[in-house]
Amino acid sequence: MKAYAAMKNENEEVRIGTVHVRPWAGTNSLGSNRVGAYIIVLARAKNPDKYKSLVRREMAGEELDVIEYQDIDSYSQYVAENRISDETRELKDLLTPEEPVQYRTFDCYSSNDS
Repeated sequence: MKAYAAMKNENEEVRIGTVHVRPWAGTNSLGSNRVGAYIIVLARAKNPDKYKSLVRREMAGEELDVIEYQDIDSYSQYVAENRISDETRELKDLLTPEEPVQYRTFDCYSSNDS
């Protein structure tokens, strides 16, 4: 019973969202001719404000500005709505107190994309 309660708590503390980022001026953080990206980001956060704070700090470390957050919700809500990919499950397993933010795939766009 304790293991189930701990797992439930852990799921409730994980939040997922789509984050729109742009590289800092004068940097090439996303690669040549890439002006922005959308990223699925998971974070151990009690609420959306904590999620935003953790993600903003993580993206700053990558020389990226957060432009917009979309669809921030709990991991358990994403599971309930069947919106979890295998990659998302893998990223959730990598979350730790020391590494509270995880992301992998950048869906980049250039200034030529419409």
